[in-house]
Amino acid sequence: MIAMQYQFVLPADYPMDSIENRIQEKGHLLDGYTGLLYKAYLYSRKEDSNYNSKVNSYAPFYIWKDIRAMTHFLQSAAFKTLCDQFGRPRVQTWLLNTPPLSRIKRLYLPVLVTLVKLNAMYLGLIAKAGKHYTSNG
Repeated sequence: MIAMQYQFVLPADYPMDSIENRIQEKGHLLDGYTGLLYKAYLYSRKEDSNYNSKVNSYAPFYIWKDIRAMTHFLQSAAFKTLCDQFGRPRVQTWLLNTPPLSRIKRLYLPVLVTLVKLNAMYLGLIAKAGKHYTSNG
């Protein structure tokens, strides 16, 4: 499994409501994407006093079944459209040393998801539309 995240740092006056709308309107488009085990749409608002963030940002987080699934997404029209709108991000990845996939779905993934949410809170990011996928792995 591979964890992947990229972040777009946005201008201080960027209308962050448009990011929330984007998540609401387009977040479901990756539902059922082959090899996607988990996604969370993270973002930060500079003016939000409930979170410790110095910038506006949009920072989606994914867990992929394997490198092929992740590469397929990064070469997709959907990712190209995102890059056309916000610029090409630096994509960070982490290999997850895990037990067999059947055990991951049952035991490991919920713990990892909780850690992602806690890390997002620590970084001042707001988690939206996190979802587990178990049917395509």
